[in-house]
Amino acid sequence: MLLIIAVIGFGCSNDDSEPNPNTNFNSSDYLYFVSGKLNGDDFIYGQRIDDTTFNYQIISNIPLESATCSFSADQGLDYKLSYGSSIYPGFENEDSQPLIGINFIRFYRCSDTESSTDVFNSLFPVDDYDYAVDDNDGGTMGQIGIEYAPIANGDNYYESYGTIASSNTFKITDSQENNSFLLGDLVTQSQLIEGEFSVTLFNNDDSSDVIEITEGRFKIIVTK
Repeated sequence: MLLIIAVIGFGCSNDDSEPNPNTNFNSSDYLYFVSGKLNGDDFIYGQRIDDTTFNYQIISNIPLESATCSFSADQGLDYKLSYGSSIYPGFENEDSQPLIGINFIRFYRCSDTESSTDVFNSLFPVDDYDYAVDDNDGGTMGQIGIEYAPIANGDNYYESYGTIASSNTFKITDSQENNSFLLGDLVTQSQLIEGEFSVTLFNNDDSSDVIEITEGRFKIIVTK
């Protein structure tokens, strides 16, 4: 995967005696975020529009489209491309803060007659989505994967692939074109996506070690 980095802000803590800023907030106050309850504890990682510090950044997972699709065609396969967006701490904080990523698994088919550029902004419609068993290039189209690490560069890493909990949910509630142009020419193709989710995540090294995220919300930018 290629990685593209953009700045993102920091998560907030809450005081139980006041309205909880982690659950009672307007998404329009944020450029992007992921929030919810992690094993019952509130969290939010994101950048408010009025933030002046940058403790988090967005890292976009961009597929190597030309190489992947050329190999798929040469081998007579039916590969699909996946896209993703992770909220990652500033590099100076990656040994103390978490990361969380949302991956859109197999959302474009290499054999499609229309190019990915032509259809990218229509690939993420408002709808309910199933979770993916794996993130391979071949498999069921249009599924979701979520990843989480308590410490971004630590050894513990959790993901939704493998066993899919029956309580898992994922819904895109809004999807808007977010392309950038220079002198009328397309520079960056991206989509601003909002939604809700719940998920059970399993430790890569110990499947009995699980994390539950409930009441999840997100507003992220996915880039081609």
